[in-house]
Amino acid sequence: MITAIVEYKLPTTLPRDQVQGIFKMAEGKFRGMDGLEKKYFTYDEKTGQGLSVYFWSSLEKAQQCFTPEFAAEFESIFKAKPSIKYMDTLMLIDNIA
Repeated sequence: MITAIVEYKLPTTLPRDQVQGIFKMAEGKFRGMDGLEKKYFTYDEKTGQGLSVYFWSSLEKAQQCFTPEFAAEFESIFKAKPSIKYMDTLMLIDNIA
């Protein structure tokens, strides 16, 4: 499993509800996406810092998502350039399941 971490900082902070609305508009794009196992949308209203965490079945599937087109669309929506980092997920603990 691969964990992809997408970080960004908005040029100006936005209210939580506004950012959540943007996230909700993007939700359909990720539901059922091939290879995507989980995705977390997070945002710190005080700093304007955003972080999305994706769990992918493989590095190949993750890289198929994070294309130059993805970055361009992201920048047009958030006016911020995303930083994308890939990590090998060695272990996962899920206390809910």
